[in-house]
Amino acid sequence: MTGRTILVLCVLAGCASYKRPESIESKMGRFESKSRPPLPVPKIHIPLPGEKQQGNPPSKKTDSRGLTNHSNKHLYVLTLYEQYRQFSRYTSNPEDFPDISLCPGFHSVLLEHKEKAPPLGPRRSLRLTLERERLRDRHYTALHPELYLPLGESTVLHILQQSAEIEDSEKLLQEAIGIHTENIRQELEELCEHGHSDHYWAFANLVTEGKTRNPKTLLKTTLFTNAFLLTSLKTSSKKEGRFLASEGPADDDGVEAFHSNLVERFHAPWVQDSLESLRKK
Repeated sequence: MTGRTILVLCVLAGCASYKRPESIESKMGRFESKSRPPLPVPKIHIPLPGEKQQGNPPSKKTDSRGLTNHSNKHLYVLTLYEQYRQFSRYTSNPEDFPDISLCPGFHSVLLEHKEKAPPLGPRRSLRLTLERERLRDRHYTALHPELYLPLGESTVLHILQQSAEIEDSEKLLQEAIGIHTENIRQELEELCEHGHSDHYWAFANLVTEGKTRNPKTLLKTTLFTNAFLLTSLKTSSKKEGRFLASEGPADDDGVEAFHSNLVERFHAPWVQDSLESLRKK
């Protein structure tokens, strides 16, 4: 076989194995098909400092309980995890929201936290006492931020405003809480798999900006919105079933220590004022 023949065969073989480079559009399409759209943060309203509210107590001293050593990302993941556990207690069937058992992105930090975390308390029953004639009063509904949870294309509050009766308020709210808890579970899965989420980046950007005094800005983050929702829900509920007296402190402080650490890290003492208004509503 001559050299020229070998050259021709090599060229033909190269042409046969040639693969056109993947276009940018194709790569983007392949990536977007696997990614999920960011889950929305509920647009709630809360009692703000300076607004006309019942009580208006002084700031409560925060208690970080040794959480200040966590990085911003670890604090975000652990706080969201504890909030997920607490929200599951207000759903119609907490068994639908099992514990996060696999988390490659944060295996060590989550495992260490679970070893120290108090056991999850019993399910809590919602006990809403709403005044129908005040459901259009912004100051009144701010004391019940859970009413702003989305339900379908509407919110629990809007549905109640359009209804002749409000006897189904607890059932509607329980359904909305279930949807919200599922959204949190999906974000935890994203964090465990990829090490970050859209809501985490929003949180991280606010931390790097330093002091954040604008309440509307903090309410665009998942953790602060959840803190207000859980505080209000706890005030409007009671435990179900039998439980040990020793469960009391654990039930009170399991997630609130994380919320206190958020207040310290963001230099936002007004948050404690608003949380205290919800506790005393």
